[in-house]
Amino acid sequence: MRLALSSVTDGLTRLYNRAEIERRIRSALDKRKSQGVCNNISLIMLDIDNFKRVNDIYGHKEGDHVIQALSDVLRDTAAEVPSCFLGRWGGEEFMILLSDSTAEDAVALAEKIRVAFASVSYETAGCQTVSIGVTQAKEETADTLYNRVDKALYMAKAAGKNQVVRLD
Repeated sequence: MRLALSSVTDGLTRLYNRAEIERRIRSALDKRKSQGVCNNISLIMLDIDNFKRVNDIYGHKEGDHVIQALSDVLRDTAAEVPSCFLGRWGGEEFMILLSDSTAEDAVALAEKIRVAFASVSYETAGCQTVSIGVTQAKEETADTLYNRVDKALYMAKAAGKNQVVRLD
């Protein structure tokens, strides 16, 4: 059991690893298409703002603490959201699959995450923020969905960071 769990989770965050969150997203899209299920699939992608600066100034150990704290915020904030799957996408990027939520619900969750993470203060690195992109799946491939949520995330960064941007 422990071996199976370790093969699908990220060692630092204990969230799903990229391969597993990607598998779950593709599975949700496939199920929707093959079974004609009309559920709302939303994605949230988030990135720690200015994270390279944290590592450069305070060291990678402090950077790891910030990443772990964000994963704790994600777990706590999403705990009561049904059909919610959390994964580390890579580095300081995270992906959240909401396999039965509207885009409005996803934006509300993203905003809760943004506010909760900004309120955490680290002894060395102080307060940090996240930028967040949100989108809802259309009749499309996983890759086009990833591209759209990634674009929403970078729109949030370009607009000044520490905000949520929804892209339909």
